[in-house]
Amino acid sequence: MSARDAWTPIMPVPDDAPPLPQHRFGTPSATWDYRDPKNRLLFRVFRFDPPNSKKKVLPFCYSKSAQGEREWRQKAPRVPRPLYGLEALAARPGAPVVVCEGEKTADAAARLFPDYVAMTSQGGSNAAARSGWTALRGRRVVICPDHDDVGRKYAADVAGLCTSAGAAEVQIVELPRDFPEKWDLADEPPCGWDTARLRTLLESARPFAGETGKSPRKSEPKRGQGRALQLSEPEPWSDPVDGRDLLNALHRAVRQHVVLDAAAACAIALWIVGTFAFDNFSIFPRLAITSPEKGCGKTTLLDVLSRLVNRPLLCANITAPALFRTVEEVRPTLLVDEADTFLRNNEELRGVLNAGHRWDGQIIRVVGDNHEPRIFSAWAPAAVAAIGRLPDTLADRSIAISLRRRRVDEAVVPLRLDCTSELDSLARMAARYVCDYGDALAAADPVMPDSIINRAADNWRPLFAIADAAGGEWSERARSSARSLLRHGAGEDESIRVQLLADIQRCFDTEPRGILFSEEIVTYLKGLEDGPWLECGPKGNPMTANRLARLLKPLGVSPGAVRRKTETGKGYMRVEFDDAFARYLPVQTVTPSQTQQNRVPSDDSKPSHGTGCDGSKSTENPHDTTVCDGVTVQKPEEYEFEL
Repeated sequence: MSARDAWTPIMPVPDDAPPLPQHRFGTPSATWDYRDPKNRLLFRVFRFDPPNSKKKVLPFCYSKSAQGEREWRQKAPRVPRPLYGLEALAARPGAPVVVCEGEKTADAAARLFPDYVAMTSQGGSNAAARSGWTALRGRRVVICPDHDDVGRKYAADVAGLCTSAGAAEVQIVELPRDFPEKWDLADEPPCGWDTARLRTLLESARPFAGETGKSPRKSEPKRGQGRALQLSEPEPWSDPVDGRDLLNALHRAVRQHVVLDAAAACAIALWIVGTFAFDNFSIFPRLAITSPEKGCGKTTLLDVLSRLVNRPLLCANITAPALFRTVEEVRPTLLVDEADTFLRNNEELRGVLNAGHRWDGQIIRVVGDNHEPRIFSAWAPAAVAAIGRLPDTLADRSIAISLRRRRVDEAVVPLRLDCTSELDSLARMAARYVCDYGDALAAADPVMPDSIINRAADNWRPLFAIADAAGGEWSERARSSARSLLRHGAGEDESIRVQLLADIQRCFDTEPRGILFSEEIVTYLKGLEDGPWLECGPKGNPMTANRLARLLKPLGVSPGAVRRKTETGKGYMRVEFDDAFARYLPVQTVTPSQTQQNRVPSDDSKPSHGTGCDGSKSTENPHDTTVCDGVTVQKPEEYEFEL
């Protein structure tokens, strides 16, 4: 069990508990106390507004370690979480209840409507189901949503939960359409509105009709127009879950049904947990599942993921408008199969998938007869499977999983979609784990290996945070897997210019004086058996000196008159490439030109016949994922986790 998992919340908080120590985000800008019906402190929620970062709303529980230590820890209480305002609810047994989204808005509602008990749930708009609503049994409940689609969905979710909990009456306030976007009760009333007029909205709230998770203004489509989206959101596991055991079990479950190496399975296990926690990150990577041919297990892997991720939505085709409207409405984990048949020439769809890589990714469209501009979110996890490469911009935002066809001597367990109880249990455990530690993941700032920078670092940061939270061998296992997958996919996913730079760098390695004529480079490129240079030009023509110059010009490299002994002509000096090599090639394989120009090759500088990066012989195991980066990495032990 990791150190983070070993701490158990103590509720109510003892009277002798010390105050919360200074947090790394500084002094909180707001504090909300969650109390039980006897007015005893259960836990606290703090809002931080760190500079150059979005707000952080984090829960803190007074907790006890397995060794008996006690201190405040940044973590959420166990599911079901207590509601905010239980002490006021107990003190006023006959009062109606108004439910809002967020503690700040609930406090504002209490000031505006003192004859109501104002309440909310902890964890944001997507966490209503993680709180316990049975305290509202027998009460009249009025839900006042934020004025946006997310707020209306939260209101519908809460209404369904309150109805199931036995509330006597459940109503939802309909805010006027001309209210500002995202308005809530903590904001200034719109022009012409005051407290008395806002109160009329509560009094005229419409009864909830049981449309859980659906927008109250939308009517059901006619028969024959398809079926409504019904996504499964696993019920969190009843007991606390050890993160290390969970990741080991996911790692084993994926490899049980699909042939893939340990590094890929490691990344997939972390990504699965991330689908439950993605709202705690500002960037979350796509999962790019590719293979050179059909029959390599892409569809099977998507089927496995459909039982393990949060809110899975499988599809073999989708349009751009359907995608961003679906994301806005239900926030699924999108599992796209056969993307090679419809994605490559669809720039609009690629744009939506690219935008969903970031929490603020959005699409703007005009809707309605008045052509009103509306913003649609594209933020949702996605796994995309295709034969061959994905488009460069999408691959750049993805964790690359490359599959190969199974050999006859490689055994897997066939996946039966009617017998997935083990996978379903793991999904519930992942949901529970993120319920308990999602806020800690949001605050995490994992250490990046020096070789992982820029977009690759953005992609792996949330997965490293999950691995570090699990503890044990997973911290190093995640980083080793990242280095392995990035090295394996570098040649496959790089752009034509990056591949050109890499090949030119190797060409300069054959010329110790650091001077090459254009035609020498062209001849070298066309002689590479595994390169694209024999058909890289228009209409499949081979590389020429003119095309070489055009490809290099955006990188700040241009040909000029060069001299080598008695030879002169158009060409390049290696020193002109140093900046481009440093910026676009992930690993420098030769010494920079300041010393390279004076280097004389000798027999000692020739590479050995081994394939290891230090000249040693490589392993004969085709699934070996050892990364040679100057550090000896011990193969982590395989841990078993019995359900």
